[in-house]
Amino acid sequence: MKINNILMVLLVALIAASCAPAMTAASPSSAPIPTLTFSPVPPTPGSTPIPPIKPSFAMDIGELSILEFELKEPPDSESRSFQPVNGTEAAILAEYWVEQDHFTQMSHTADYMSLGDGTQFFTSTWDGKEIRAEENFRDAGSVDTRTILVTADNRELLRLKIEHAVMPSSSLRGLWVFDTEWFIETVANESQQNPFGVGEVFQTGQSLNALHGYDETFSFQSLAGKPFYFFKKNHKIGIIYDGQSLPVEYDHIPHYGCCSAGGINPIQSENMVSFFARHGRKWYYIEIGIFKP
Repeated sequence: MKINNILMVLLVALIAASCAPAMTAASPSSAPIPTLTFSPVPPTPGSTPIPPIKPSFAMDIGELSILEFELKEPPDSESRSFQPVNGTEAAILAEYWVEQDHFTQMSHTADYMSLGDGTQFFTSTWDGKEIRAEENFRDAGSVDTRTILVTADNRELLRLKIEHAVMPSSSLRGLWVFDTEWFIETVANESQQNPFGVGEVFQTGQSLNALHGYDETFSFQSLAGKPFYFFKKNHKIGIIYDGQSLPVEYDHIPHYGCCSAGGINPIQSENMVSFFARHGRKWYYIEIGIFKP
């Protein structure tokens, strides 16, 4: 399969995952969390290896590597294709195709179920007890109401009521558990002019936006078994990994995009994340992960 076909498969999966319709009444059903089906093709036996492309910027922080590749122009939101200043898209994507193939579910540390009546929930184990994060959706025309409830052992840990302009996806993005801490990510649509919404991550019931003065926290995931997410503050976007801020920042990272715009959302894998970012007027394709030899 050529790289263009690979990107097309990725785009279809991204569109399906990003444009999940708002929940409406239906018969109860159980469905797995949507997962990406992009499968990079390994080099064929006997083929000439593609030489690696030197990044525009590279940094190692312990086992974690940050690789930035400057682009000639913004990435294409529909095909996710990009044109690097140095080398080719195919050569860049071929370097860590194994890690790229290990896509993670939206919340792979928890089980997921949708009842089809406007209710979805995630369940996991925390502090020796079952923990459940649930979203209930009610359509009210141009404004919808989402109630998010986190409970453990029949005890309420967090309750949120989100009323906002209608958006095409759920507000509750997932539940993650790491030892004694649990996390959820929510999305609120502030207005019709902001159709993709603003993210907020909660750590064991505490809003990280409120705690640290962030404007937004988004794209939470487990990366190599540790918490990873982006934050926006003072018009700059930074990254937190395992509780520490990484020494990089960006002006814009597309996220929560729907339909064709979802093609350039961050792509989460078990040991890495790949995303597009703009710093000043320059665009970059970036991979951050633990790339074991």
